[in-house]
Amino acid sequence: MSVGRAIQMGVVSTMYGIVAGAAVDALLPSYVDGVGLQQLLLETAVQVGATGALIAFSQSYLGSNDPTHGILFGSALMQAQPNLTHRLSALGSIAGTQVSANVQQMASLAPAASTSN
Repeated sequence: MSVGRAIQMGVVSTMYGIVAGAAVDALLPSYVDGVGLQQLLLETAVQVGATGALIAFSQSYLGSNDPTHGILFGSALMQAQPNLTHRLSALGSIAGTQVSANVQQMASLAPAASTSN
């Protein structure tokens, strides 16, 4: 495949990723800071699912014809969804807080368990 074809596909797949990502992002409610965990999980699951369906749908177009292997498409698709970025960041923060709390709880129980033997 020629470099010219790679450039053409890179530009087209990037533009497609931007438009498709913006469309998915616009279909869902805007991210609201402090929303409940259940709503956050639901909105994230729906947006990730819609993004996955879009990627699967695009596979036939981008599959073997794309010398960039979908990297530019995927990057553009994700960057065009700021609400998804906020949702994933919020979930990551919640998960980090939970893990930290569990580690601290386990650490506080460890000395008590070792002294009882």
